[in-house]
Amino acid sequence: KQARLGLLLVLMLNSGMRFVLPLLAPLLLDHGLSMSALGALFSGGNIAAGIAGTLAGGLLMKYTSPGRALLMTYGVQGIALLAVVMTLMMVPGHLLLPILQCLVIVQSISLACALVCLYATLMSLSSPLQAGVDFTLFQCTDAAIAILAGVIGGVVAQHFGYATCFLFAGAFTLLAAWVAYIRLYSARELMTSAID
Repeated sequence: KQARLGLLLVLMLNSGMRFVLPLLAPLLLDHGLSMSALGALFSGGNIAAGIAGTLAGGLLMKYTSPGRALLMTYGVQGIALLAVVMTLMMVPGHLLLPILQCLVIVQSISLACALVCLYATLMSLSSPLQAGVDFTLFQCTDAAIAILAGVIGGVVAQHFGYATCFLFAGAFTLLAAWVAYIRLYSARELMTSAID
């Protein structure tokens, strides 16, 4: 039962992010970022953002419950994705690229933070009798989502534009974060009552 909850968390929480992750570089290039600047952003910028997000995720898991940590991290990620939509629709051209670059960094920080919280939660949901099997199943599910969602996201972006993709991803991520919080809270209550 806990393994099924873990699979549900992976499916819900990572689908939105995986839907738009391959689109970040093309989005910036289409709005005028040079290849050299893109390389610097996605190497140095993402490394720094990843370290910051990883540290933040560890602190969140130490001082809050898994449900709250996932709600906060994926909530920030959903808001960042929706902010991309607002930027594309409302920001004037000369400010568009700098704001998009900042949002990519925010998204990278929230992604690292969210994955730390998610995989820490998945470790606690793995059965002690077959922890390796359960965790491999979670990881393979995430990889399958990355392939499928990435391909679908590219097709949707080609036909309906970037804004549609980021709108769907942001809304789905926010909804998934709330559902994950509810499910984890219910599971914790059930385990507490069973022990009592």
